[in-house]
Amino acid sequence: MLLFLKKIKNSFLTPRIYNFVVNENFYQRYDKNYKKNNLIKKIFLKIFYFYPNLHDTYEWKFGDKNKHRSFEDFKNYRSHDLFILNFISKKIKNKKLKILDVGCNQGRHIKYLYNRKFNNLYGVDIMKKAITVFKKNSSIKEKKYIKIKQDYIQRYLNSAKNNFFFASYTFGATIELLHPSFDVVKQLIRVSRKYVFLYINENEHWYPRFYVYEFKRNNAKLIYKKKFGKMSFLAFKKMS
Repeated sequence: MLLFLKKIKNSFLTPRIYNFVVNENFYQRYDKNYKKNNLIKKIFLKIFYFYPNLHDTYEWKFGDKNKHRSFEDFKNYRSHDLFILNFISKKIKNKKLKILDVGCNQGRHIKYLYNRKFNNLYGVDIMKKAITVFKKNSSIKEKKYIKIKQDYIQRYLNSAKNNFFFASYTFGATIELLHPSFDVVKQLIRVSRKYVFLYINENEHWYPRFYVYEFKRNNAKLIYKKKFGKMSFLAFKKMS
């Protein structure tokens, strides 16, 4: 029952005001005051639950080796990673089309696609150290075909042009952690010309939602679903 109410709140009762409130100064203030989450601020965010909030990104942005959030946790492939990446590879025949990895960390999924001859790959992640590790461990040729950026996912998606990417994908604990005042589903559909692929936990993490409904509301059709324990792989096709 509590889960259902959370989904109602995040999918229907949280106004998508992020893009009306947030500007570059908003990001700069968060960069300077991440740890200043005093009692007054906590009470404010409890009452005005719909107000945009980036505080949850702190441990991810400053993640590092031996910390709670570490790039080392996103180094090796798991069986479901390979299944999903192979699914994406089969769906997208043209290797030159732009593909975006949302929450790419140190780029293991991007490099898998690169090794399958995809050569127009993009990635974004908030973790500074993960992007540093990617750049350090990548060849000059890889850097030529892979454009990876350290940034807030919200800011990155907002800055992308309509249909700039042919497809986008994300692997777990990424969009589920974005405050629902940001309409991440709408933005993913906007920047993706044909496909959005998600490997997510539909019922846990900070902001569970009715994902299939939200994509349908934004004119995207669910074309494939597969469960991996508590996790779900969802493939959506944009209808126009």
